[in-house]
Amino acid sequence: MKHCEARSDPAPALTRGLDLLKRLDVDGPATLERLTQVTGWPKSSVARILESLACAQAVQRDPSSRRYRTCLRLVTIAAMDEYTLRQAAAHAMDALCQTPNPTIELYAWQDEQLTMIDRRESAQAVVSVRARIGWVRDLTEMDALSQVVRAFHGKDFHALAPGGWVWQQGEKQTLSQGQVDRVVEHVRDTRSGIDLGINEYGVRRYASPLFKQGSLVGVLGMAQICSPRDTQPAPEMTRVLGAAAQQVHFL
Repeated sequence: MKHCEARSDPAPALTRGLDLLKRLDVDGPATLERLTQVTGWPKSSVARILESLACAQAVQRDPSSRRYRTCLRLVTIAAMDEYTLRQAAAHAMDALCQTPNPTIELYAWQDEQLTMIDRRESAQAVVSVRARIGWVRDLTEMDALSQVVRAFHGKDFHALAPGGWVWQQGEKQTLSQGQVDRVVEHVRDTRSGIDLGINEYGVRRYASPLFKQGSLVGVLGMAQICSPRDTQPAPEMTRVLGAAAQQVHFL
């Protein structure tokens, strides 16, 4: 029986097609000439592969710029996927829904993006939180969710989302680097993020990190509609959310 390692690539066109999709995803739209240049493959081969990908609706060509762009994203399945994260957090989210007012939110941290993949409210809740599943966070906003990512994602965050700002009395207020650093250090100590103000929709969020094997894989959040008298965060919300996050376990 022959070993697979001894054979050449059985489907070189497929391999090249996947490579083109990855390049378009990482580098952005490109012309046929540019793709031929960066790959070093014959122009005719690149053209045929792009035509096949276009037929499969995997890429699209802009007639005016003649540039191809990818219509899908290839993501390597690593330690976590969205289904696993939703399953692991389901019980904790259900338990948090016993609190009548907040909206419970689950975010996945993947490919340097924080994306909402699930949300729930109690049956008695008046739903006013606008964020929906599929919402990608603006990480330059120093809300509770961004605070958690900055504190625990383990990379140089300044290159990913430099600076930081918060909502104060309905307006954006820029924070100094010193202020950002102090907030992040506090989140590391408490393992909890809290909005520093109430956003333009009257919402304050609380957030707790979710880890798998020591790596940040998601954020569990609670979004609460605040009244004008709710000027200070509620410590009980932080305690309840933190306890729920600790109950999220992965097999």
